[in-house]
Amino acid sequence: MLGHVTFVAALELRAILQKLAALELECPEQDVILRNMRCFRRGFSRQSMSFGQVAGKASENGHGLEVQKYFNSGEAPSQGSISAVVAHVQVDLDTGQITLRKITTAHDVGTVLNPLTHQGQIDGSIIQGVGFTLTEEMQFNDGCITTLNLGEYKLPNIQDIPPLRTVLIKESLGASPFAGKEIGESAISPVSAAIANAIFNAVGVRLLDLPVTAEKVHAALNANR
Repeated sequence: MLGHVTFVAALELRAILQKLAALELECPEQDVILRNMRCFRRGFSRQSMSFGQVAGKASENGHGLEVQKYFNSGEAPSQGSISAVVAHVQVDLDTGQITLRKITTAHDVGTVLNPLTHQGQIDGSIIQGVGFTLTEEMQFNDGCITTLNLGEYKLPNIQDIPPLRTVLIKESLGASPFAGKEIGESAISPVSAAIANAIFNAVGVRLLDLPVTAEKVHAALNANR
């Protein structure tokens, strides 16, 4: 939604820039070319103005470079992102201790606009997913929170994160402008299920409440025995 409304607003602002620059460059609007943050007159490469200069002239003449647009989310195509997670775990049968060995994630993506932040969203989501799957727990007693500090609310650190492998499956469809797709929420959703299923596959213990701790696994193993 944000991408679409920003794109529509940018197109209108572009048209305003061309119109104002045309007045200053003394040419038709269609002859104004916008490139590298400057407005050029077609066929006259030495005649140009920066966006800042155009905005300054507009301000002097009482014109504001301001656009407000609305976008109805129902207009967007229903092309969401799909993710899959494979978790490799090791479980100590004597203590119930869980060790993550590797996590592989696959993501159905459209156009990746910023590869660095795109991968950052994936890695951050996986780490958050590991946290609320294995270590993070908010405890209560008679309606009062008893987990009072980050020493008790165990966030994962680098020692808890296994090697991460990412597979990107690219396609030309996406819900946002330039066929982009979201990545953050879809990357975090399958993590817990993948880890819990891997534990079940390893030792036959099916736990349905988070976090999946060594104590819970140990108790379930003893119950099965």
